[in-house]
Amino acid sequence: MSLLFRMAGVSFEEFLRFVKENPAEFLLAENPVYGVTPPEAAQRVHDGGLPYAALSAGGALLGGAIAGGRVQPCTAFFITPTSRQRREVCINATRISSAGLLDARETSCLLLDLAEQVHQSVAFLRASVPGFSRACLSSVAHRIGVRETKRIVGDESLTEGHVLNAVKSSEGVAKGAHHVDVHGSGTKQIRKPVHGGGTYDIPFGSLIPKGLRNVIAAGRCISSDRSANGSLRLMGTCMATGQAAGTMASLLAESRARNGDVRDLSVTRVREVLRQDGAILDGTQ
Repeated sequence: MSLLFRMAGVSFEEFLRFVKENPAEFLLAENPVYGVTPPEAAQRVHDGGLPYAALSAGGALLGGAIAGGRVQPCTAFFITPTSRQRREVCINATRISSAGLLDARETSCLLLDLAEQVHQSVAFLRASVPGFSRACLSSVAHRIGVRETKRIVGDESLTEGHVLNAVKSSEGVAKGAHHVDVHGSGTKQIRKPVHGGGTYDIPFGSLIPKGLRNVIAAGRCISSDRSANGSLRLMGTCMATGQAAGTMASLLAESRARNGDVRDLSVTRVREVLRQDGAILDGTQ
């Protein structure tokens, strides 16, 4: 889990020059589909004019700070622009791995450790990263971001193979495209792109818990293995499964089925309504 924060007063131009001149310090060109080198990718980031980049623990700058104990172990500082006017960025850098995330008291106690990591991160950025010397902490997320906890066991289950091989399904009710992204403790992180830059289908059955007839899941808790969950837990994909679950629930209510079993729904009808409402089910790799 992570506690995100924002910094304002960043010199976008100075930071982008640093990206262009030091590609080895950043996570760049990891997906072979695009066929570009890290220096070429760094040039593209620079030319885009917005500080959207990930300072890598594999580089000398962040790696040295971690080794020297000046900043918490992490994979990268993921930097995303949030406001041109405030010259502000959002930073995803803090990290704690814990098995106790279903315990509200334990999770609340971990907030103190994450808050300390925020202060360490801000100090490092201001002291060491070009463009941040005059920046200030402008906001901290109001709650901890938790990437994964428990998941249902569904009628079907999405696997790493389904995701990485861009598997399609005639019963797909949503699509995903993000790479497999599994965060571990310290600097550990797994990132694997979907083959060919494609998309995979999330099947109807992965939203239905085994043994229950009138419950539909959506978001990161749907039936999947951990690797697949590392792709489908992203916000856009969670919105897609949320739309699918809402549509399924609505159609079930309209059907007035006596036993109320979601499995009695026509998947063809579910997909038809989703398409009518603008859901993306077709037309992608």
